[in-house]
Amino acid sequence: SIFSVSLVLISTVGMCFNTFPWMQIQDINGDPVDNPTLALVEAFCISYFTIEYLFRLAGSPVKWDFMKGTMNVVDCLAIAPYYLDLFFAPPPELDPRAPRTAPPTSSEHGEEEEDLFADVGRIMQVLRIARLMRIFKLARRSVGLQSMAHTVRTSWKNLGLLFSLVVMGMLFFGSLEYFIENEEADTGFYSIPQGMWWAVQTLTSLGYGDFTPVTVLGKLVGSMCAVSGVLVMALPIPIVVDNFGNYYAEQKKIEAKELKKEAQDKQAEVDKAAEKVAHQGLVKTLSSKSAIQTPSIISLEDYSKTEQTTVTSVANYSRSQQNGN
Repeated sequence: SIFSVSLVLISTVGMCFNTFPWMQIQDINGDPVDNPTLALVEAFCISYFTIEYLFRLAGSPVKWDFMKGTMNVVDCLAIAPYYLDLFFAPPPELDPRAPRTAPPTSSEHGEEEEDLFADVGRIMQVLRIARLMRIFKLARRSVGLQSMAHTVRTSWKNLGLLFSLVVMGMLFFGSLEYFIENEEADTGFYSIPQGMWWAVQTLTSLGYGDFTPVTVLGKLVGSMCAVSGVLVMALPIPIVVDNFGNYYAEQKKIEAKELKKEAQDKQAEVDKAAEKVAHQGLVKTLSSKSAIQTPSIISLEDYSKTEQTTVTSVANYSRSQQNGN
């Protein structure tokens, strides 16, 4: 798992570094293209992700259920843009000695080709943006990210209430500011949607400051909008945070139990191996002792047999002497 997470981080960092102008190279037309070294790193990471996905797919008992899994869909979306870009995007022309296509004879035909290449370029740009999906692969290994996803699923009512309050505040305060400020010179409140854009910045305490109220009444409404935003954001958030904390604590307990079980299993294997080694050593020790003691036992048996033979001979001699007398 550490190796997989490392590859996710490496591929993401490489994708970010590939956007630096000093890391890119230019083709024969002067257009920037990906760095070959970073492209090689990208190919290695995607190859590993593909092999990992195919192995898990081959080992799953029900293939359709596996493919419908949330994290498996994320894995598929993380690697699919690379292959679509690889097979459908035209390769960059880096060699100035390579033969180039002749310019089109018709201006209309040339414009059609330019429009086609522009559309393909936009599609490839979208596919490049879709590569950001690989960041979500970290959720498979992170308890915190899994807890956040579970919190969003279980707190959708509270989050829905939060979004509803924000939308109501946007509409109310944005409309008020439009009707108050639209007649001022150089005002930014030239429409209600523009006022709603200002209101959402103020409600969320962001405040880009690209345009602000200039009238006294507009500033008063803006102050009410800011205070309302604090209350709107403060009411539902503790419930969401509480759900996150409870689920995160449960997941940490489960993870601790799994780690403890793994440690116990490893310790049991070590104890079993040590018992086996000790048993083998005991057998070898007993075998060596029996091999040493066997000659002594044989000599004692021979000695006892010799004594019995001597006693028998003496008894027979004494009997023959008694019969002779």
